[in-house]
Amino acid sequence: MFREHVKRLLGVFTVLVILGGSLLVGCSDDADRIMSPDAQLKRQPKPPQVTSAMNSPTRIALGEKGKMYVSDFGAKVIWELKAKKDATITGSFPVDGYPLAVAWADGLVLVGNASTSTVDVYQASGWTWLRDLGGPGAVSDPTDIAVDVASGRVYVLDGQAGYIKVFDLHSGAPLLTISGPGTTEFSLTHPTGIAFDPGRNEILVSDYGDPTATGVPPRIKIFADDGSPVVSFSGRLGLLGQRFSFPQGLAVDAAGRILFADALAGEVHVLNRDTGETLEPLGTFGSGPGELWLPLDVVVDGKNRAYVTNNRPRRVEVFELGG
Repeated sequence: MFREHVKRLLGVFTVLVILGGSLLVGCSDDADRIMSPDAQLKRQPKPPQVTSAMNSPTRIALGEKGKMYVSDFGAKVIWELKAKKDATITGSFPVDGYPLAVAWADGLVLVGNASTSTVDVYQASGWTWLRDLGGPGAVSDPTDIAVDVASGRVYVLDGQAGYIKVFDLHSGAPLLTISGPGTTEFSLTHPTGIAFDPGRNEILVSDYGDPTATGVPPRIKIFADDGSPVVSFSGRLGLLGQRFSFPQGLAVDAAGRILFADALAGEVHVLNRDTGETLEPLGTFGSGPGELWLPLDVVVDGKNRAYVTNNRPRRVEVFELGG
């Protein structure tokens, strides 16, 4: 499903034609290879490796002690970075498959593996594989992951199936399924990103809808932690008055504002959670410093910095919020 999102972007955004035949986020046939359960059982921890450059930075997660983790679909690795003004790469770790989502909680790194349809749990120290959440095949398309550390709940967005699947962080047991596929306000049409707001105990989901075929606009959808719908913010239909078009990864900053990457516009939008008002965005379209070309995710650290996976320039962009 995530691969289809990117292919659709290529179809509607003619400027991306200059990419030629290069990969964006998983256009390789290898991404469709599914590992058998026997092959999964034979996986062994691999030593850390350091490579020189990102290939296709996709999702990003904050860890502890200033660490960040970035999934690289094209390189089949998880990057480890130091969260500071220039987001320095400190290492990378290979993944047996194509990593989509990545999250961190309680010393664990969670990786949504598109090849195995699993959410793999690793010990961050030593990068040791521990288990799958829910077992092999529990999530057909683990597009994005959010964690409520206080409750130990993991919210996994299954982009292909159109569900939010909830697991226990430490046991891996399935707990709950939220929403489902459809075209109504709080069903999931083409969901792409998920985040958890610990201040409000809310789940946020980005969905680019289906404006052309069914008239469903792109939306940011908010659920309570029990799965009940709360509110949604529409990107509106049509080019005139359009607020956002292809929302991707989300985050909530210390002021409670919602930030999300708009892959088509090349911006990180900022919304007032209470009013839905669109505030000044971060970045503009382009490939230079401070510019975004196919941004796919955003996180905000405790120093009020926003880190954005900038896919086409193959780097992580850093913005000072309010600066």
